[in-house]
Amino acid sequence: MQRFTISLDEDLAARFDTLIATRGYDNRSEAVRDLIRTRIDEAFLQTSSAQWCVASINYVYDHEDKTVAERVLSLQHEHHDLVITSLHTHLDHQDCLETVVPKGPIKAVHLF
Repeated sequence: MQRFTISLDEDLAARFDTLIATRGYDNRSEAVRDLIRTRIDEAFLQTSSAQWCVASINYVYDHEDKTVAERVLSLQHEHHDLVITSLHTHLDHQDCLETVVPKGPIKAVHLF
């Protein structure tokens, strides 16, 4: 793994630390890596000649939190044209894994 150093003004550093806490990152390096991956993916989407893709989206959630299950199901219904299958798995007494497989135009799947 390579290391590099960046400098941030106080306000930007504070806002970044808030983002880190909100998103649940363990540290700044993890958050920076994720941001870099996101920008690379966005650049690829803009320059790629590929027209469609298949993806696997996985959600792990507490089955007692009904709002998460409702949101996941609603998203699948709203995008029924993209979702080719989904799988619901009980991981233990409390946690569930929902796997959704969308297929379609890259931009539509990315937005989904």
